[in-house]
Amino acid sequence: MKKKEILHLINKINKMNNFIMNNSRLLTITRPFSDESMWFPNIPELKDEFAILKEEIKEVKSNVDKQKEILEETKNHCNHEIRLEYYGDIVSSYKCAICGKTIHPDNYFSWGDSINRNRHCVILPAKEQIDEDGFSYELNNGYRKEQIISIILEILNYKNDEDEIDLIDEFKKLNLPNSKIIDKKLIPEYYILIIDGSNHEHIGNNAYIYTPIYIPAVNFLKYFKNLLNIKIEFIASNDILDSYECTKIRNENDGSIQFSEYHTLEELKELIKISSKIPYKLVINASNLSTYKIVKSRIIRQKYNLNLCELFPNSHIIEIADIHSIKNTSELKKIFESFKTPNDLYFCSDGENSNTYYYSLENEKLVKESLDQTCDKIKRKLKK
Repeated sequence: MKKKEILHLINKINKMNNFIMNNSRLLTITRPFSDESMWFPNIPELKDEFAILKEEIKEVKSNVDKQKEILEETKNHCNHEIRLEYYGDIVSSYKCAICGKTIHPDNYFSWGDSINRNRHCVILPAKEQIDEDGFSYELNNGYRKEQIISIILEILNYKNDEDEIDLIDEFKKLNLPNSKIIDKKLIPEYYILIIDGSNHEHIGNNAYIYTPIYIPAVNFLKYFKNLLNIKIEFIASNDILDSYECTKIRNENDGSIQFSEYHTLEELKELIKISSKIPYKLVINASNLSTYKIVKSRIIRQKYNLNLCELFPNSHIIEIADIHSIKNTSELKKIFESFKTPNDLYFCSDGENSNTYYYSLENEKLVKESLDQTCDKIKRKLKK
């Protein structure tokens, strides 16, 4: 990161943390009660004053929640290279000295944690510790977060705004007591997101409608899961996840695949919002999503498109659309032109002997390929 980027990160995080902390005492009166009417005592002569205070508290709470959301998003822009170590009862954990994010040790597995998370960092013992009985104590040779930030600011003081700063190298030069420098070669690692299935939309209390999907996206999962250093999130509707092929993969899963289920469009959008924090190299969208409305006793379907470019600006996005069993390939060019998408587009169609083929446009020419050929082509995007 550049000097100006590190400074901006430190100042922004410090500002948000101060805002959240300064308002936390005011919000303590709301925490025990989900019902707003319980925030204040029922005193008729103070009713108007309590009403004004309630609105002020609600505004503060809204602002604090917004700052917390921005803070979590800001943490994704931090490298977490300088850590404080906290000694647990069984295993230690680390916290980034700049943004406060918790980083798990190597003997702790979490699907979203990079295998490189502890291969390029500085680890310093934290001053404030908690013993196995839950009591706080101070480590004589430990460091406080404020000390680490001061050291970083001192390093930056002698740099230009546009200089690229390697904090690991800078901390090596300082040779701080009890510091541990880890500078191993990083291992190539690739995250892939596959979205499949159709959303349900409820009509009344006991009925729902959905549009079936025919794209065998599980085949993409089967192909990519066997590649080295690959982690996949497979988001799909329950009919896909409960299928025989998908159930078999789930039972054999070694932890490299995370399965997520949705029913409604709102559930899917929330899952994708959470997933947008993962650095996906590839996003393969094979879903068939819809919105519905009733007009004069008729159900009108409209196709719904996910705004994946905005959510995953650094990912290669592949769109796979179902065209059923269209035999007239001369019409396919026109169909391609009707799909207004900036992403790589493939059409999936059943061919002879129930084989599935994928069509794409290359240099204005229609290309027909098998699943393996298509996956091989998509795989090359991982290296770019």
